[in-house]
Amino acid sequence: MRFLLALLVASGCAALTGCHLAANGGRNLAFQAGLSTDETLTCLHDRIKADEAWLAFQKNACGQSFSEHYVRGFKAGFLDCFRSLGDEAIVPIPPPSYWKRYYQTPQGRPALDDWFCGFRHGATAAKENPCCPSAPRSWGCPAPRDGIGPVLTKLPESPPVHP
Repeated sequence: MRFLLALLVASGCAALTGCHLAANGGRNLAFQAGLSTDETLTCLHDRIKADEAWLAFQKNACGQSFSEHYVRGFKAGFLDCFRSLGDEAIVPIPPPSYWKRYYQTPQGRPALDDWFCGFRHGATAAKENPCCPSAPRSWGCPAPRDGIGPVLTKLPESPPVHP
């Protein structure tokens, strides 16, 4: 009996909202789908840029071979720096796969060192990339994503507050 009463009250409350509930739900779903699509496309674009930077770096390396860990670090450093608008204060944090006990042993430590070395080189490559938002825009790179206004590389500093 209580279940039937609760169901009756819930359906009555839902009916009282009218079509607004369905309309708002539809708008929210459409907005989230668009936002998710935009985030996915941005992520793919950034990864393509990281792959292009890696290929350019590898081309200039004169046949030198790099470990898989170096390549992962390079791409991670490039992406972190590229997405943070070339910020100087990027802290290299390896992905969780490198947090395992193996990488804390003498056998695993060289792989972690390769990752950090690749990260530093990838971040440097991103800062030198002409399409990085912090780089000078003299090479005809595309306008900011929204096409509205300049790209801010750093927030303006606020004046000091004296007590």
